Order: sequence, then C-alpha cells, then structure tokens
Amino acid sequence: MRHTLAAVPIAAALVALSLPAAVVGGCAVPLEERFAGRPELAHGDGRLYLQKCGRCHEPFPVARFSDAQWSRQVLAMRADANLSPDQERRIVGYLQAHNRP
Repeated sequence: MRHTLAAVPIAAALVALSLPAAVVGGCAVPLEERFAGRPELAHGDGRLYLQKCGRCHEPFPVARFSDAQWSRQVLAMRADANLSPDQERRIVGYLQAHNRP
C-alpha cells in the first residue's frame, strides 16, 4: 500500500513537469507554417500582426472587429504582446484597413 500512495505524487509531478514542454513544443512550428493559408499575413504590417499576436494565440480574422473594437483590443494586449508605440499603431492601422469584407 505504501508504494501505491508514494507513486501518486511522483506521477503527478512528472505530468506537471511535462506540460511546459508540450506547450513550448506547440510553438516550435514556425508561424509561417502555422498560418500558411492566410497570405494576407505574409508581408508588412500583416506579418507584424502575425508575429506579435500569433505568438500566444491564433490571430483573429481581421473582419471580426470594428475599427473601435480593434483599437481597444490591441490596447488591452499591448503589454502582453510587448508592443512598442509604433508597432501598436501599425497593427491597429493594418487591422482597421483590412477589417471590411
């Protein structure tokens, strides 16, 4: 009985230690490959949007938000994405210029 109880914390610790590797492993695929079907993200400010916003989550479709909503969304994520003021301006400009169907 002692061996069974001792194995539970060890197994839990092994699972907990393997999770960061699994998460990081998912990010090992280059952004260009992850979003190859989105050619608008290949160049210029679209690429900046992909690089900064696609690091942590799949970039939202550009038409998802209005101009005002994009401004608020990028402002809210500015610190998490480590955006400079120029990058923030460029990303918001790109999103607002392309958010119409």
